[in-house]
Amino acid sequence: MKRLIILFGMISFGAEASSLTLELSEVTKGILTSHCKTLEDEATKACTNLDSLANNTLSIDCKIDTTQTQSLDTSEAQSLISVIDTANRRAAHRLAECVNLAEVKSEIASEKGELYRELLSLAEGKTVHTSKWISTFEIGYQLGVGYDKDGKSTGLTESSPTANLRINGRWTPATIFRSINTEVGVAFGSASTTTGATEEGGSDSEGNQMPSGFNDVSDTVDFGFKAVFVPSGIWSKWLASDNLDSSLGISTVVGFRSREEATDGNELTHYLGAGFEYNYYGRDLSRHSPTKNALPKGRLSVLYLKAEEWGAREDADVLSLRGFYQIVEGRPFLLGFHAEFGPGESDDYSIRFSVRQETSKLLDFFGLTG
Repeated sequence: MKRLIILFGMISFGAEASSLTLELSEVTKGILTSHCKTLEDEATKACTNLDSLANNTLSIDCKIDTTQTQSLDTSEAQSLISVIDTANRRAAHRLAECVNLAEVKSEIASEKGELYRELLSLAEGKTVHTSKWISTFEIGYQLGVGYDKDGKSTGLTESSPTANLRINGRWTPATIFRSINTEVGVAFGSASTTTGATEEGGSDSEGNQMPSGFNDVSDTVDFGFKAVFVPSGIWSKWLASDNLDSSLGISTVVGFRSREEATDGNELTHYLGAGFEYNYYGRDLSRHSPTKNALPKGRLSVLYLKAEEWGAREDADVLSLRGFYQIVEGRPFLLGFHAEFGPGESDDYSIRFSVRQETSKLLDFFGLTG
């Protein structure tokens, strides 16, 4: 049981003493092996192996003896992991200094500069995504609108778990857009729905009583696609910072929602819409940055949606407000909210607490990579 608690603590705090890795080109590999193999810092040597850069990947890993954690409580294990993470970052910083001082030919000076910035980012505890793609997994807890047996809202009384899987891609083309983000994902949770009939409802063409507004909660599965465009040109300085660490873009969405409970024929519906999305990253994501993509620390979106069905109304207009913020620096804890305002008695809202991790880090934690 103690080991299980320690394991849960490691995952929850996102500090599982994972190694720092960096993809290298033949040029940057050559810079490291030519100039940094003779480092006098024995601590750095112990954490790296510049003689064997398998698959052109630099791995900085100050090994932790996992047998040491078996007799520790969660806080002690966390402290030990923190020490290892600090050693990894110091080794990355030492390598960055070495690269910065290296004298190289002018034709590879730009590669040297990029390698220096990437190592410095690792030393600062930032993940360097040289890939434009990031996959994330998020689990959490939601407090949403509940309903009594008569279908009347009881406020934020309905609790349920949530989970989602997303794949995000990001580009910084030198065109009419400064950046383009695309995202596809699937989300599991719960939402307000309409079942049965209520006294306030009207009648259909056959005289059957129809419900009006939301009156119940249903488990849901959402599958959606989103694209966010940050324009360049005259408006760019008002919409995004110089290094794109924060930006306001035009957002378009399309998706499908499956509900376990709904009025007949509305168990699976679609929606589409457009609006604005603000993202705060807190790091350099400009076109020439070595980091090509990153997870936002905060987000706020305002969308106008056209829903196939909403509160038993067809082709409904819905205003959607969504946002989250990373409440602890360096930790994967998010506090967020959803609020959707539809016609009549069909408003739905919730607050959420979740833990977000990159899928690659979860796989690495459980030894399922490589």
